[in-house]
Amino acid sequence: MSCSTCCAARPKAAAGGRASIRALARGYVGFSLEHARLWGAVYEHRLPAGERVPPWLQTRIERLVGLVETPLRELAPERDADQVRLAANALWSGIHGACILHLTGSLEKTRGGSPLEIADSLVDHYLQGYCGT
Repeated sequence: MSCSTCCAARPKAAAGGRASIRALARGYVGFSLEHARLWGAVYEHRLPAGERVPPWLQTRIERLVGLVETPLRELAPERDADQVRLAANALWSGIHGACILHLTGSLEKTRGGSPLEIADSLVDHYLQGYCGT
């Protein structure tokens, strides 16, 4: 997923942290559905043994994670940087998992909802626990 796709999915800051995270999650799922082959190629690629992620790619990855960390920090300013990073990765991992399960045909076997419904539920319920509300 490109940084520009995530940025385009992000609502205005005034919309609030929950809306920002939900929009990012929906943008991520939407991209995986609309560009399944490209999305799959990005996540199936493996670096050769001993190779490191190039600095330009690491910067982009950190920027994407930062798009989720910023509203998480706003929602729970008492959380430290490690807790915020963990929460951002937990959300991304769950949403990413729903995308993979859908694209491999496994999600439909559970009849548990679409990837967008799952992403919305995951964000809403995770943030309730994260924020204590």
